[in-house]
Amino acid sequence: MSDVNTLARELALFEQKKAEWLAQYEGKFVLVVDSDLLSVFDRPENAYEAGLEKVGNRPMLIKEISREDDVGFAPALTFGPLGASL
Repeated sequence: MSDVNTLARELALFEQKKAEWLAQYEGKFVLVVDSDLLSVFDRPENAYEAGLEKVGNRPMLIKEISREDDVGFAPALTFGPLGASL
């Protein structure tokens, strides 16, 4: 399955669960892989590290649960290209 379809599923789950998650986890970051919520974190960096440990270096959605839409978090822009080696 393509990364675009995977992202679409992850975003659809986020939108479907957003109201419920706002009530429980507002201000935190969800880690969604495929159609599953793997966990909730206080910081996006923690979600990213846990995602790498749980599913490896593959696409995953890390998104803040907030009433306002955010621009997003791109781990590759923060931590460097995924899978890059020196």
